[in-house]
Amino acid sequence: MTATTTINLPGAFTDWFDGTGLAQGQDDSDPECKATRLAYQNGTTRRAGRGTTTRVTADRTTLTVLAEYAQHCINANADETVPAELRAAHTVLKRATEALATLPAEETPQEAEEAQEAPTEKRPAVDHSRCAHHWNDRTDLAAAQCEKDNPLPDVNPAALTAARILEGLTVHHRRRASVKVTGHGVRLDGTVTLTLTLPDGVDYHAPLTEAIVTDADRTEYAARLKAATSEDIHTLTYITVSGRTTKYLSRAKIDKVGALVARNADRGEAWSIAVRNADGNDVTTDFPCFQN
Repeated sequence: MTATTTINLPGAFTDWFDGTGLAQGQDDSDPECKATRLAYQNGTTRRAGRGTTTRVTADRTTLTVLAEYAQHCINANADETVPAELRAAHTVLKRATEALATLPAEETPQEAEEAQEAPTEKRPAVDHSRCAHHWNDRTDLAAAQCEKDNPLPDVNPAALTAARILEGLTVHHRRRASVKVTGHGVRLDGTVTLTLTLPDGVDYHAPLTEAIVTDADRTEYAARLKAATSEDIHTLTYITVSGRTTKYLSRAKIDKVGALVARNADRGEAWSIAVRNADGNDVTTDFPCFQN
């Protein structure tokens, strides 16, 4: 059973939090974000002096996400004068951190899976998203057996290369400022994923397209990308109402996909468009579709 505790969120913080994509359900594709939203919506709000406070029953995941959002609120108000939000965010960060220290460490997904797995004569079906080594070494016997029993899906080679060379580097994922990439894999539908490790050691999986290389590791990433492929791979990023999107494409595909993105930009449905080459340089205006 998952251990939980309660945390009180000041009204000034919840007023800000209600405007985030997480609270509005836009980030439900991330299980942690969805769990946090549901916990928040099931919270109890009451009057507290001239304001309100919302009591939320939270597990480690919810507390971690709330702490991350509190830190984001602090960062967002660094150059603005919103003292109430700033004080409330600091309070939430302090309370979430203290509450996390009171909860026992949870089993990692791998530990829970190993504990529940029962011996069987028949080889279980393999989820390729947990099998990054299958893509790194096709001569591996386990990989060969897996591919025989479970045919591998079609995968974008450029995306697979990008995921492989990201290992060991740090990326931004959603509102997390810096998460280390510790592995990669492929889902059964062919989606390339990254294994991301939080500062407390907890791993989770996320699509490659949701990760953005941090400024600190961008030079190293560009060097790895240039050394790893002879194809002229570019990184296309843009923002829509659904969040930031990242695509790793050849120059030819940038021309094709870029035309669609440019049309969305003309309609006000996409913005902050940027294309970087393997050296990490901004080459957006080198492409005709982005020259207007």
